[in-house]
Amino acid sequence: MTRFRNFLITTFIGGFVVLLPLAIFFLLIKLLIDIVIGLLSPLTNLIKNEFNLPVPEYLVSSLAVAIIVVICFLIGLTIKTQVGRRSFRHIERTYLLRLPSMVSLRKPCSNLPARKKCHFLM
Repeated sequence: MTRFRNFLITTFIGGFVVLLPLAIFFLLIKLLIDIVIGLLSPLTNLIKNEFNLPVPEYLVSSLAVAIIVVICFLIGLTIKTQVGRRSFRHIERTYLLRLPSMVSLRKPCSNLPARKKCHFLM
């Protein structure tokens, strides 16, 4: 019975460890989408009130997702430049490495011979 109980506990913890980062990721994406929709609301209100045009909710949500994708692309493009890389290293050393979770994310890559092999960090 103890082996079965240990199996259940470790299986539950394993599933939780997999689902927690996914849940956090989707919550952050939802938060970003809500923020961008809030920033777009004056524009949508202007279109609705001044031009009497209906603005479907799915259009606003799609535009918010597109804006987030473009911003992520531009940030990635900026970090590929020399100035962007230096700025990111400064921000990383000053702010991000103070977070315990960032240190644990960075640790698996510290033993690799080349940093380029670590796909989730620059």
